Amino acid sequence: MSRAIMRRSDDGNKGPGGTTTLLKGVLLGLGGLVALGIALTMLKYVIVIGVLGGAGYLGYRILTKNKALSGDTRAPRGKLTSGDDDFDRKMRELEAIERRLDREISGR
Repeated sequence: MSRAIMRRSDDGNKGPGGTTTLLKGVLLGLGGLVALGIALTMLKYVIVIGVLGGAGYLGYRILTKNKALSGDTRAPRGKLTSGDDDFDRKMRELEAIERRLDREISGR
């Protein structure tokens, strides 16, 4: 705004008149609406690009037959059996250690 509008009036008022304040408010509101319109326009393009990118990524994952999307989460049966044997062996070792510690404690 020009300096003439922003200057204090000669009649002793301490600020800009009511018309100037109203004009500033209207311009501020119009600027906000323009900024909101620009932001929404950009957001529309970002969403479209995101959806296309997501669809392309899912297509890539499906075409490469990745196991993450195949739904088959079961582990091979051979590994479960060997894991069970290993677990049982470790439990037997822990029980043997516990019995030995009990004997040492009770022997004192």
